[in-house]
Amino acid sequence: MSILKNLDKTELEGMCAEQVEDLHGLFVQWFRGTRALEELQEELRLRLSDSFSHVAPNGQFLSGRQILLGHLEDKYGCYHDRVFEIDIYNVQLIWSDGDKFLVTYEEWQSWQQEMDDSASGDMDTNQTQQFGRLSTCLLYRQDKTQPFSWIHVHETWLEDEVPSADAKRASETRAKGEEARLANANADEDTVMTGPVQQEVANPVPVQNQSPVKVLVLTSLESTTKEQVSYQEQIAAVLRKENIPFEEVNADAPGHPARNELMALSYRQRDYPRIFVSVGNTNSYWGGWELFDMSHQDGTLAKDLGIDTVSPRQTNGDSHDEDGDPEDDAFMQASQGILVFEEENDEAGYAEKAPEVEAASELPVASSDQTSIPNDISKKRHVSTRLEQYAKPIMWEGALVGVTIAGFYIGTSQGPIANEAWYKENGESMEEMAQSPSTPKPLRRICLPEMVFNVAHVALEGNGVWLSWDATAALNSWAQCHSMIPHMSRLPYQGVNVIKSSDAKKWESRRKHITTNEHSSSVFHYDWTFSTPYCGTVEGGEWVELDESGMRMELLTDQSIPILFFDDIVIYEDDLHDNGQAQYSVKLRVMPTCAYVLARLFVRVDNVVLRCRETRLLIDFFGMKPQIYRDVSWRECAWEHLAEHGLPTEVRPWHHNGRDTAEWQQLVRSLPEIDPPKDIIYKHAVLEYPSKSGDTQPEA
Repeated sequence: MSILKNLDKTELEGMCAEQVEDLHGLFVQWFRGTRALEELQEELRLRLSDSFSHVAPNGQFLSGRQILLGHLEDKYGCYHDRVFEIDIYNVQLIWSDGDKFLVTYEEWQSWQQEMDDSASGDMDTNQTQQFGRLSTCLLYRQDKTQPFSWIHVHETWLEDEVPSADAKRASETRAKGEEARLANANADEDTVMTGPVQQEVANPVPVQNQSPVKVLVLTSLESTTKEQVSYQEQIAAVLRKENIPFEEVNADAPGHPARNELMALSYRQRDYPRIFVSVGNTNSYWGGWELFDMSHQDGTLAKDLGIDTVSPRQTNGDSHDEDGDPEDDAFMQASQGILVFEEENDEAGYAEKAPEVEAASELPVASSDQTSIPNDISKKRHVSTRLEQYAKPIMWEGALVGVTIAGFYIGTSQGPIANEAWYKENGESMEEMAQSPSTPKPLRRICLPEMVFNVAHVALEGNGVWLSWDATAALNSWAQCHSMIPHMSRLPYQGVNVIKSSDAKKWESRRKHITTNEHSSSVFHYDWTFSTPYCGTVEGGEWVELDESGMRMELLTDQSIPILFFDDIVIYEDDLHDNGQAQYSVKLRVMPTCAYVLARLFVRVDNVVLRCRETRLLIDFFGMKPQIYRDVSWRECAWEHLAEHGLPTEVRPWHHNGRDTAEWQQLVRSLPEIDPPKDIIYKHAVLEYPSKSGDTQPEA
């Protein structure tokens, strides 16, 4: 009989909670790369049973400790330069029998995803994403002298928000150890930075004219780039100069009482630096560096923050600097000049202006005598403080979700991962689409991506046409292609085909003795890379092929023109059973002169294939009616041919964690280009409006 039977439930539950924390602490060290790989592998071997099994949230099954360690190996250190944390909540012992324990707990991962947002779509910014899982694990332990052994884990997605700090049941040992490690890391970095600058960051100068409103700045030295560190220093310097009360909160150290709350408030927002406004005991997210810099340049920083102190930069309603910054004047002249031009074939002899913004009086718009852009900009959106000079904001439930400009309503939405009901309903519907009518038996089974953001979408409506991107449409297109692929065939149809991972090829010879029953009622044979040919949804118009691109890219590269509205949407992604990555993302940018969309499917199957399918759409606002152009490019290369193109054959350089760095983009552009299926996709096209679109007006 196990001596553990002599312990009460509280003691046993505490022991189990410690084991859950310790194991996930090892995973944090693994992904951060803070300990030697060999040490972590040895510790995981001690903690995981030889026959360890795991059911992922999407229902995929993994069996065997060595298979898990093999899949994790390529991910070692993948978050070494960014935030990655795992918090454990609500550990509960729901059953025990001597030396066996069934435990449930919530696992919340916080990790940093980066995006592009420059004049050419290539500037790095960071986003923090948080996902929760409800996990059930089976543990085994003979007695107190032996470590717990993990036998099985079953995970399910959580739709709730991250629990409050007082609900957390965490291991104090791990927390203190992690805090000490971060403190040591920060101490090492302190020696690199100059003494005066570091002291200024740590000890803000006392401010005058104290206000009941205080600014909190969430900063990091461990998980930021040099550029972001510079932003943090500039923010501190500006706040001192403006006599604005502020306090810095170090995201790298969990000791600050407001740290966890601020991380949760800025869910999927720009990472460091992040700015919050604190009134009494209430904190609210305000924005990131871009919004801060624009507000500062406009001389309205204190007002925008809700601070009573008048900034020395503010003048009598003038949005320019006191010294009349020539760059601001040049910016306004250039941007206004570009909105008026002489048409080459102007028989009527008049200068045509870019379409004026519709009044849209029915839309709730903030009054002109105060800051018109809401401070609670959600998710990854970037909104210019100059937006209302050129467009009208579209509001929904107090949040800005888009703009109306040049006869178009343009907006985005984001949300959490789809719930179980969505997966069930759409999984069944798409599985029905995937059936081959020529061979009705056996039935084809499919699985959907592990993370589908079903409410995320990008939409542009106006002049009688509707253009949009969303997960359901993208996956429907992927599922429908399967109906033209015979069972057990690897032939492609419209870019969709069933491929095998490198692991599958290794085991194929060992499975030859297993015979496939062709009369079985169902079989999993589908494109598990989710390589949809989807280029967006179009209603009310028709694409007409062009010999070459009609896009005027100079509209995008003109840095004198402000980006009024920007958003970056992920509509689905999957880690391909730890064999790679598949992600479909959509970026939207709106400027006074044009609207631009970049939709990208990136697929990496380690040691097998690389794919990048991009759809670019440009609405050129000039002319009697805006012209809509589309370019489609597909790039693909089998892994075994990478060296022939001078490309790296290692897996790590091809990892894409949301950051479109210059190096990663150059690699992707170096992949050989292939022709998309010509029967469904034109490489270059222009949208032909419906014949009576001139009589159609968009509705709010």
